[in-house]
Amino acid sequence: MSEEIDVFWQVARIKGRVADLEPVMGQLRSGTLPPPAFAFSTDPGEADRMAENVLDGSCTELSTPRGEFADEEDLPKVGDLAIVLDGGAHPRALIRTVVVDQVEQEGGPVVTETFRVLYPRRSQRVREPVPSH
Repeated sequence: MSEEIDVFWQVARIKGRVADLEPVMGQLRSGTLPPPAFAFSTDPGEADRMAENVLDGSCTELSTPRGEFADEEDLPKVGDLAIVLDGGAHPRALIRTVVVDQVEQEGGPVVTETFRVLYPRRSQRVREPVPSH
């Protein structure tokens, strides 16, 4: 994990209220270990657009063919955290899965995760220009 992602995680876990119970319960694994970080696309421009869509609330779901998960333990779970990266592999958002559904579609079963942005919160978001690639 890059230093930039690690620094983002340290801020996001506090401001996104992932670590709220630490004073009472001590450090919990979910609040201390950095979650997986990913971009929605390998194309930098598309990854930038998708990261912006997450931040502006127009993208709140992720669908993946069921066959991409090796077994049940690999399926997303409610409460899972992830860091969304832009096309330059810079962290843009901390998200939490709030709903997981499996639906049958024409091409086979699909797993759909609904997520919400924990950080930055709307009041903390600053529109920064995304460099074009």
